Parts: sequence; C-alpha cells; structure tokens
Amino acid sequence: MAELEVEVRHLKRKVKGYQEEASQLSEKVRDGDRLKDQKEKEQQQLHDQLCISQQQVRKNSHLSSLPVLIYTPSTGENLS
Repeated sequence: MAELEVEVRHLKRKVKGYQEEASQLSEKVRDGDRLKDQKEKEQQQLHDQLCISQQQVRKNSHLSSLPVLIYTPSTGENLS
C-alpha cells in the first residue's frame, strides 16, 4: 500500500510539472499572438498613411493624371 502512495505522489508531481510546462507554453503562444497582432496593426497603419500621402500628392500635384501604385504587402501585388 505504501508503494502505491509513493507512486501516486510521484505521478502527481509529474502531472504538476506537465501542467506548469503547458501553462508556460500557452503564455508563449499568447505573447506571440499579441506580437503578431501588433505587427499587423502597425503594418495597416503604415499602409493607411501611405495611401493618404499618395492621395495628397495626387491632389496637390500637377501630375495628378498619372497613376499611383499601391503596394499591398500581404499579396505582393501592385494596385492602381
């Protein structure tokens, strides 16, 4: 009986270790997701700023009849 109790304690410690590891890995995933979201938001803001700048150039330039290419990083395409 004592042997079983020792084995149970050992297994409980092992389970606790796995749970702590799983918790740490979950936190790393959440950190990665937050970083990815932040980078996507920054990229969108830069893209929006680029579009606004290009519109201002079109509006204020005598070259307004020329097309302005907008690069979309997600697809790698140029839009006009």
